[in-house]
Amino acid sequence: MEKRGSGLAAMLGLRSSQVGSLLKLVDDRAWESLHLITGARTRRIRRPNTALYYSQSILRIANDWPDLLAMDAADVTPEMLADWQAKFSKRFAPDTVNGALTILRAVFRTAGRKGMIDRDPTADLQRLTVPDHPWTIPTNEQWQRAVDALRARAARRGKPTTTHQTLLVLWLAATGMRVQAATALRIGDVDFERATVRLDGAHAKNGRTALLPIGKAALDAARQAAGARDKPERLFLCVSARYALMLATAAAGVRINHHTLRKLFATRALEAGVAPAIAARLLTHQDGGQTLLKHYAAWRDDALRAAVARMEIGL
Repeated sequence: MEKRGSGLAAMLGLRSSQVGSLLKLVDDRAWESLHLITGARTRRIRRPNTALYYSQSILRIANDWPDLLAMDAADVTPEMLADWQAKFSKRFAPDTVNGALTILRAVFRTAGRKGMIDRDPTADLQRLTVPDHPWTIPTNEQWQRAVDALRARAARRGKPTTTHQTLLVLWLAATGMRVQAATALRIGDVDFERATVRLDGAHAKNGRTALLPIGKAALDAARQAAGARDKPERLFLCVSARYALMLATAAAGVRINHHTLRKLFATRALEAGVAPAIAARLLTHQDGGQTLLKHYAAWRDDALRAAVARMEIGL
């Protein structure tokens, strides 16, 4: 994985007290030890993708405020940073602004530890609130239309990539797995006899290896994807299901992306009566279901009507 763009080359040759050098130091540390100094503690970076995200944030700062790179850390004032954040937030989404702020906090925390500054100029900056995006979970009928369209396309084209994108969509909906983790699976990670899948911690958001049970739909998708290939090979011969999901969206009439499939799995689990703590474990959450109930569950109209009907029995 390429971790940096050419923009960081501009940071070379600067004095150690200049912000550009500190940015490069933070970037190197994030990649070499997968740690980031921020706030009052050191943050553990779980995945290389997170380090890549930090590198991208550094490049955004460098491109948006190039004069900052040559400034000494001691010359950067809270007012300068507040003015930059106000302008930056008009051009970028809140989560992008927060990512850049995380990097700047790491930079000036590092400067403080090295005795370059007496006070952290980012101390008064506040993270922006990231609004919740409305999610529309497909109904069972909409989902079936999407699946039928995907299977028909795969049969019609007969190309391995098309077939594997369809199988990846079915796998994600049947397991709730994140797409980055799913596309990193090897055939040997699936135990077809015991109906389990091994999720390597290197590709898990929480960094923990997990052995999870899977159902018949997931097993069928995995068997078709594996075919007669060897265990060390990747299970899915694609890095995403982007084009398949475009077709699924058109067929269903509602927007479906990779994360929608994870939410669909969570919603179906709760509608089936699975306890939130168990559903959360299947999603590899570690909080017993709090994140599931707050961000993932989306009660569909059919399920709500069925619940009302059950409550009316005997009235």
